[in-house]
Amino acid sequence: MDDLIEYINGGSCILFVGAGASRSAGLPDWRVLAALVEEEFRNDPRLKNRPLKEMIASGQLPKFFGEVERAVGDSAPLIQNCRKHLLLC
Repeated sequence: MDDLIEYINGGSCILFVGAGASRSAGLPDWRVLAALVEEEFRNDPRLKNRPLKEMIASGQLPKFFGEVERAVGDSAPLIQNCRKHLLLC
């Protein structure tokens, strides 16, 4: 325990927190966030005929977010959309 305190005080400790902490704070989990993003981009012609809902339903969330990013050609709109949903919660 003393070592851990020393690492924390020395700035050499990184805390990894799972989704449970954010969920208990009222933030959406990855699947809910993906569904919110899909809803926002649903009518975007660049994403037409892509199986976005199926990716979400099957838990292929990294693939979903990557597909949206590739389709819109830039990560900025995707990041902005995610931030909007995370700040509204």
